[in-house]
Amino acid sequence: MTVTSELQADRIIGTLSVDGDVAATSNLNVTGSISASTATINGSVTADAISVTDQATIGTLDADTLSVGGSVAVQQDIVVEGTTTLDVLAVTGLTAGDIEAHSVTAGTLAADDVFGTETTATTGQIQILTTGTCSGC
Repeated sequence: MTVTSELQADRIIGTLSVDGDVAATSNLNVTGSISASTATINGSVTADAISVTDQATIGTLDADTLSVGGSVAVQQDIVVEGTTTLDVLAVTGLTAGDIEAHSVTAGTLAADDVFGTETTATTGQIQILTTGTCSGC
């Protein structure tokens, strides 16, 4: 499904591709994947794969794969089953299998692998860091 104007739906099955912005005041549940330039969700987002090229601001995010070219701001939690790739992350709690980031700012960070240029627990950016391996810390 490609949206060029407005979309109102209870549930989307398949792929949601948006040329502009994704804005939702409630929850956005997609069985397939979400692809957009920017995403602003006050509620929660549930999808197999979420790809945002610019910026994402989300209440609660649950996805198998998260890819963001710009920045991510999540008010509650991010739960990613697969790989998280992004430039800037600001989140209260993050649980992921793999994280690749230029800058990570988090209250609680739990991951198997963390790769980043500014991933440190000594500056106060990360209060709790639990990883299997940490490269570039």
